[in-house]
Amino acid sequence: MFLFACYTGTSYVDVVAITNGNLSKDDAGALWLKYQRGKNGKLSRVKLLPEAIELIEKYRDPSRETLFPKMEYNTLKWKLQTIRKMIGMTGTLSYHAGRHRNLSFKLKTSKLQE
Repeated sequence: MFLFACYTGTSYVDVVAITNGNLSKDDAGALWLKYQRGKNGKLSRVKLLPEAIELIEKYRDPSRETLFPKMEYNTLKWKLQTIRKMIGMTGTLSYHAGRHRNLSFKLKTSKLQE
């Protein structure tokens, strides 16, 4: 979900609520995410990058209505901090940060191969 937020700018409350019904193609065949924002109810339209589409396909489950599995926000925060420690990142890694800025940090190759 964090990577999806990086690619689309979607908030946590929106990612856990979006469904296949929120996906549509334009006349050129590009896939778009269209949904009502949970925070303010306004319509949001996001043209999906190939990486975002790949994540949707990876986590697609026909038995679930939502595109991504439900995950409590506190669980998500804990998992992000675990990832932060595993890659040797200093500072805070939050879902919100993925939505609003480019994250820059050095990854140790050996840590990624573990």
